[in-house]
Order: sequence, then C-alpha cells, then structure tokens
Amino acid sequence: MTFAQPSFALGKKIAITGKNLLNVEQMFIKGKKVVSYAVRGDDNMSFDIPEGIGPGVYRLAMVLIDGTELTWPVPFEITAPYTE
Repeated sequence: MTFAQPSFALGKKIAITGKNLLNVEQMFIKGKKVVSYAVRGDDNMSFDIPEGIGPGVYRLAMVLIDGTELTWPVPFEITAPYTE
C-alpha cells in the first residue's frame, strides 16, 4: 500500500493505492474511524479525514475482514489548509 502523496491538507481526501484493499473492513486514524469513502476499490481508495483529526503525522490502523488488526508502518502527514 502506498500513499498518493506524503501529506494531505485538512479538508482534502487521503488517496492510497495497493492490492487487495477490499480486504480492509475498517480504517482508523488516531483511533477515529474513517466513515466517508469517495473511492473504495481493490487497488485504490480515497477517503475523508475523520472529524476531530488535526495537523500531525499519523499511521493508518486497519481491521481486515478476517478480524486481523494492523497498523501500516509508513506514516503520512495531515497539514493545515493553506490560507493567506
């Protein structure tokens, strides 16, 4: 699984690519469940950042359809939205 980019701004979708992504039953960022998916396919997904998550460096936690829990070791960053 890889992230489309190393960081995502608040309000933007997180995009990932990989294999067998439909085996992922649930995803969490800092204990908050991802509930809104724009794309959910076996080789790519994009989803909204859960409410209550602010800027920082995080890892995705996942629950697979067989009940296995794991945390993806590659971190990604959520940044504040750009304002002038």
